[in-house]
Amino acid sequence: SGGSLWLTATRTAAINNATFKDNEAAVDGGALWAHDTRMALQQSALSNNSARTGNGGAAALTWEREGTAPPASVAGCSLVGNRAGGSGGALAASAGGSTDGTVAGVARGLSVVGTNLVGNNAGVAGGAIAARGVALIVERCKVRSNAAGQPVVWDTAGAAGALAPVAWREQLLMQLLGYAGYHK
Repeated sequence: SGGSLWLTATRTAAINNATFKDNEAAVDGGALWAHDTRMALQQSALSNNSARTGNGGAAALTWEREGTAPPASVAGCSLVGNRAGGSGGALAASAGGSTDGTVAGVARGLSVVGTNLVGNNAGVAGGAIAARGVALIVERCKVRSNAAGQPVVWDTAGAAGALAPVAWREQLLMQLLGYAGYHK
């Protein structure tokens, strides 16, 4: 996992003005994989990355340990042409052992703000973003021409071309301000 960058239990990771292009992971996180890490990805470009058999063509974020404070954010980025054999053509976020997105009462979540999610593809669900067991906020984003393949086998959700919240008690907030939404 993590074709270019692999982070686990890292207190804080700030990635600014970076380019991740043409990376490949055999499983999750074509360009980067972060586990139990507070991560901020800003003003960066992730393009043409691939998670061959897993989730998160550009990036996979996972949380499972109690006591971590792992909010993650993606702001002002461009995620274009990424592919995942599983879910989340661009981004996949999941929290193990939880169906309500919390650990010890601390909300876990992913916010995606002012980001272009264009032309990403997932073999299963969430052509742009797949989220499971996390709070997901998508705000002022351009979400266009993303595709997903098969129906989801997790819980009861079906395949979604752009966004796939898949835990049965998922929290999803989409604020469609400015130029945002699904345009194919």
